[in-house]
Amino acid sequence: MTDDMDPAKLAAFRARRSAAVETARQQLEEWLKGYHLGDLGVVEDAMLEKVIDSYIELHGPTDAFDFIERAFRRRVEAYKRTLQ
Repeated sequence: MTDDMDPAKLAAFRARRSAAVETARQQLEEWLKGYHLGDLGVVEDAMLEKVIDSYIELHGPTDAFDFIERAFRRRVEAYKRTLQ
């Protein structure tokens, strides 16, 4: 995305992306319910490692780390809001 992008188009893109991410997250949650508690940690580790590997391949280690760190911070903040 560039700075000269139409703000309305950018907002619409972000809304569509957020909705798609939420749908995928819900589908993953449903899929994960099929695993026994002992197996769940292994599946989660494998999924996380696969995502990290993909980001490193696409963006390089430094940019991938920055992206993952921002995503992690957003999720922590969202989690904290649910606890309040």
